[in-house]
Amino acid sequence: MHKKAHDPHRQSGKTAVPPNHYSNHDTGCHPIHPRSRYPIVDAARGAAIVLMFVYHFMFDLRYYNVVAIDFNNDPVWLGLRTLIVGLFLGVMGVSLHLATASGLRNCSRSRSRDAAQGKSVRKSGVYTQYMSILRTLLTPRCALQRDREQFLNQRAFVRRLLQVVGCAALVSISSYMMFPKSMIFFGILHFIAAASVLGLLFYRWFWVNLAMGVALIVVGLTVQHPWFDQPGWQWIGLMTHKPLTEDYVPLLPWFGVVLLGLFVGKWIFSTPPVAGPFTEWAGSLGKSLVQWQGKSRLSRLLIFGGRHSLPIYMLHQPVFFAILYLFLGT
Repeated sequence: MHKKAHDPHRQSGKTAVPPNHYSNHDTGCHPIHPRSRYPIVDAARGAAIVLMFVYHFMFDLRYYNVVAIDFNNDPVWLGLRTLIVGLFLGVMGVSLHLATASGLRNCSRSRSRDAAQGKSVRKSGVYTQYMSILRTLLTPRCALQRDREQFLNQRAFVRRLLQVVGCAALVSISSYMMFPKSMIFFGILHFIAAASVLGLLFYRWFWVNLAMGVALIVVGLTVQHPWFDQPGWQWIGLMTHKPLTEDYVPLLPWFGVVLLGLFVGKWIFSTPPVAGPFTEWAGSLGKSLVQWQGKSRLSRLLIFGGRHSLPIYMLHQPVFFAILYLFLGT
């Protein structure tokens, strides 16, 4: 009897499924580290949550007429909102890079399965063999492996996507009940749901994501057209005015931030580092970030918040309103 080779993907006889977002694989089909989550990514998302708490609590104080802040025109608060959304979506892009490796099996498994598929192809018709050979010739080797492996844990991805879509619908309904004239029709959760699907079209790219990310941000900030003022197209952006809504995160320019996050994720967290300028520096930085454990109490709180960002996002405003109601009344 031959002993089975140690499989880093198995723990206690069960396949270790990376929770929520993260994986310990790069896009080259090679393990980076045995951990399935990177605390630094969770901590970055947790920092965005803390900033969001500050922004929303002040927003709620204005709702109760405790403070007088013009959130639509004050550059300080506009800048803070941009920082918060940008941090959330940039980290989302990094997470999407890590997640697109989590569905890959190791290369040895891919080769064994490909060999088994090859036997069935040889038994099939001439047309099937021709298409298989043509696809092999026209598709880069590792990209072909990604396609065969679906490059993503589909069940976890769909489950998470449905959770976000459901929460986005709940946000729209509750905002309509509180602010019927300015309900949220395409806020940050709506954007995350759409960008999660669109981002899968860009998971292979590196420099293209950098160029397109910058281009989409520039276009989103500089181009306007009355066509996009129509209700059915406002989610894209490029409007001549900000729509009347409590939260608005259009596809442009914000999808550009997600693409930049994809670029940074592949640049920092790939092993070996992607060839290009500052390769050695990126590899050193990536190693430091991956090895960061976050032992302090503050770090652990940020990591906890980042790992439970969706329920925290959904619950924090009702909690804030309940606290203010207790102290300030209706």
